[in-house]
Amino acid sequence: MDKKYLKREKDGPIAKEWMNIGTKELFCLYRDTKDIAIRNELIRRHMYITEILAKKYINKGIEYEDIYQVASLGLIYAIERFDIDRGFEFSSFATPTTIGEIKEDFRYQGRAVRVPRRMHDLVKKINLARSKLQQELQRVPKSSDIAADSKVS
Repeated sequence: MDKKYLKREKDGPIAKEWMNIGTKELFCLYRDTKDIAIRNELIRRHMYITEILAKKYINKGIEYEDIYQVASLGLIYAIERFDIDRGFEFSSFATPTTIGEIKEDFRYQGRAVRVPRRMHDLVKKINLARSKLQQELQRVPKSSDIAADSKVS
């Protein structure tokens, strides 16, 4: 292995020269040089944000791997746009940026046609009626049972 790199079991190879440099200094270096290797080190240091945020959206209709990938892109966008001179912590900036990317992906992958709010409410009402009737009747309710209970035709 090249002497320039150390091997960490969990994170893979990292550059020796960045091991003792703080995150704020790395952001200053990246702002000045736009070096991809520095950006990759910043990404490596902050991937935990991506993992935490992606796990919040598990079982929401999109696979975890897809959410994780979108969250990773959000992290990269946050690193690109972060301004160290404003005095904010990076995690405070990256979290809403990453969540925004995840939500945008949900909107994009959601429905091709916008469904009116009243239809969403009607679906919710029908699903509640179905659950209630299934418990009361001890069987799968018929469409007519659900319609009568929820007062829709």
